[in-house]
Amino acid sequence: MDTLLKNYTKQLQLEEKSVNSIDQYTRKARRFLVWLEGQEQAMTQENVLAYIHSLPAELCPRSRNHIIILLNHFLTHLGYPGWRVKTLRIQEDLYAEADKEITQKEYEQLVGTAYNRGDTRLAAIIQTIAATGIRVSELRAITVAAVKAGRAQIDNKGTLRKIFIGRDLVRLLKDYCKKNHIKNGPIFITRTGRPMDRSNIWRALKNLCVQAGIDPRKGFPHNLRHLFARSFYEKGKDIARLANILGHKSIETTRIYIKTSGQEERQILNSLAFIKEPGHFSRRQ
Repeated sequence: MDTLLKNYTKQLQLEEKSVNSIDQYTRKARRFLVWLEGQEQAMTQENVLAYIHSLPAELCPRSRNHIIILLNHFLTHLGYPGWRVKTLRIQEDLYAEADKEITQKEYEQLVGTAYNRGDTRLAAIIQTIAATGIRVSELRAITVAAVKAGRAQIDNKGTLRKIFIGRDLVRLLKDYCKKNHIKNGPIFITRTGRPMDRSNIWRALKNLCVQAGIDPRKGFPHNLRHLFARSFYEKGKDIARLANILGHKSIETTRIYIKTSGQEERQILNSLAFIKEPGHFSRRQ
């Protein structure tokens, strides 16, 4: 098993997958191999299907499809492309789940709570992601030089894009650097001087949600990116420009980011005058 996974990891690196993606792909592959060993089964197409059928019934379709996609990649790597499993067909949901998206009010609660507990670094990180739409892994591109220039160059898997840093954020970050004696390099660093990573920020944001009285399930930095996308789109309604800012290759990916909870549509529906009670007509007579 270890040799298989080691070779698979090398292949993923050659494909220039991100560190986080490599971790996801290898974990799903290991889980499949461990299941085979536990069942004392050989690797066959029938057992691949049996593994998929063994997944918990409560898994949502998207999660199940995610597992299938990653497993299919592993099977192709092993030389069994004909064993690929079909994903479930899911009708596109036009609305986001309100209980999983961070609202503007909750965002302000998070920032306020971070400041109140004296964590100016976390407050600045939250505001930087929300005001630029960058990925948490791209925070290291926010350097002292980038802040001075008012723009940063993001390198994501060999694809370069430029993002602008707004006037208010520049002022905030310059003040943060001055107070923390940061004169060059990445702004958001640990006590040892290394750039903060995804796990540092993820844990801090989860804890902050609890302290702010917000559902911890919303405590993902990526939700701040979604908040930026929705807010930017509401201002200009330009999905192509938004896709460029977010670094998406496909506009279809961007559409996922700008889903709303459907609250506006509900308000419009409630204002329509199509429904009349019987008494309405008797009064007119």
